[in-house]
Parts: sequence; structure tokens; C-alpha cells
Amino acid sequence: MITQGLKTWSGCLCLALAAIPASAQNFPTKPLRMIVPYGAGGPTDVIARVAAPKLGDALGQAVLVENRPGAATLIGTRAALQAPADGYTLLFTANTMALNSLAYRNPGYKMSDFVPIAPIATTSFILSVKSSLPIKTLADFVAHARANPKKLNNVSLGSSSVTHLAVERFRATAGYEVTEVEYGGGSSAAAQALMAGVVDVFLDGTISAMNTGKSPQVRMLATTRDQRMPSAPDLPTFKELGYPNMVILSWVGVFASVKTPEPIVQKLSTELAKVASDGEVRNRLVNLGLDPWTGRAQDFPAFVKEDLALWEKDIRRAGIQLDE
Repeated sequence: MITQGLKTWSGCLCLALAAIPASAQNFPTKPLRMIVPYGAGGPTDVIARVAAPKLGDALGQAVLVENRPGAATLIGTRAALQAPADGYTLLFTANTMALNSLAYRNPGYKMSDFVPIAPIATTSFILSVKSSLPIKTLADFVAHARANPKKLNNVSLGSSSVTHLAVERFRATAGYEVTEVEYGGGSSAAAQALMAGVVDVFLDGTISAMNTGKSPQVRMLATTRDQRMPSAPDLPTFKELGYPNMVILSWVGVFASVKTPEPIVQKLSTELAKVASDGEVRNRLVNLGLDPWTGRAQDFPAFVKEDLALWEKDIRRAGIQLDE
């Protein structure tokens, strides 16, 4: 009886295990939803709309981009987590997701609630000042800020944003003080304020900063890239100017609920890796001022974990605890 029971149980187990890869092979059988927790037209949304059609072609189903902005990306992130964990709802987001999980008292999720499926690109940041200031170089900026504590107005996109935390890291390293001004209207509004001379300093994402830097009212000082940008070879890096801890990249990638079946995660990871390496996609990303992901997709979880640990130090040092 026991032997027969074991045989029956073993047979059921084999059938169940055999069914898992079959479900992955059949996946997907309907359109997918890709939630972007940002407004339409922003950098992350633009990248999502470059990647989604390619992923749809690879899977044989439409991938519909759904913008769910609000509450500093918390609304869209929670929506992705609350959806069924079947692979049909994906979260296309940036590292603000990780920062918010640390900075908010009750973000509504933990990073461990999600599985990183695949990276798409990284982006750096550029520190710019209004050109009417007597500042030509990063060294000039530090000297001027030290000589005029809290006289310069630094604009950021919120306490948990890279635009704030990276400046906090630089300020602590270089030893100067500024007055923080938060703009809730996003990068575009902050960049407009810099060009209008309403604020003095802005560390902005490369895509936006390069456009803003075309204005004669703005002077770009340094980039957080590890190496100079081919599109702006005269712009130095923080690293070469003596600030190696200011090599800062913001990642953009695809996540799903950690409860998503592993075979489906693997299938999505495989197809998204192909999307990220697609020549047309890479050219589009480069033209947008982004760096296509060059490593392996399977390295993305470790990269996210390491990035999270670095930002946690900045958030704890700054004593940031936010409520919605």
C-alpha cells in the first residue's frame, strides 16, 4: 500500500513538474501589460515604448504600455505588485523604485517582493549651473559654494530622488552647503527653472541635461559617468576631477512579482535580453543619451542589490524618512 501510494504521488509530481515548462512554452496566450510608474513622455516611458513593441514581436502578443504615475512612482509600483503573478503584468521602472523602498516609512512594497527580470539601459547625470554665475568648472563651483554657504539654490525632484541623494553625497564629500528647492513637476519643470535663472544648480538625467545644456543660460560642469560621453567629449567626469564616489548610474529595467512562476520569468528574461541587444533598440537608446545594458541579463539582480546597498548609506546618513 505504501509503495503504491509512493508510486502514485511520484507520478503526480512528475506530471506537475512536466506541466510547468509546458505552461512556459505556451506563455503568453494574451496581451501583456507593462506598467510604467511615470507620466507619458518622460525618459522611462520613452524607453518602455521603444522596448515594448520588440518584446511583443518576440512573444507573439501585444505588450501594452500603461502609465500609472503618482506618489513618486509608488502608485504604479503597487499596482504591479497587486496584479496576478502570472507574467502578464510587468513593471518597467528605474532605480527610484529601490530608493523609495528605503526612503518611505510605508512604501507598500519591499524590493524582495519583486524579481528583476532584465535590464534595458543605464543613464548617468550631469551637474549644471546657470551661466550667469562666476563658475566655469566643477572646482569653481565647489569654491563658490564653500565661500557662499547656502546662497546657491539647488533644485531636486524630491528627497528620495537621485537628483537629491547624489547631490547630498557630493555635498558631504566636497564640504559645501546649498539651499534645497524641490520641484514636484518633474525634470522638465526643474530644467525650465534653471534656464530661467530661478534656481542655480541642477543635477539632472543626461537626456534632459543635454537638452538644457544647449541653452546659453546653462553651463554643464561634470557627468557622473565612469568615462566621458562620446556625444560630449569636452564634459569631464566627476571621477577624473577627484570624486570617484560620484560614478552614479540609474538603471532602467523590467520587474515582476516574485511569485511569478520561474519558467515564465526565465522566458521573459531571455526575450528581453534579445530586445536589449537588438541593434535598432540600442541605436534608439544611444540617440536618447542612454547606455544600453552591456552585461548579462542574469547579472541584473546582483547589480540591483549592490546599488540598493550604496543608496541605503546615503539615505540613512541624510536621515530621510518620508510619508506620502
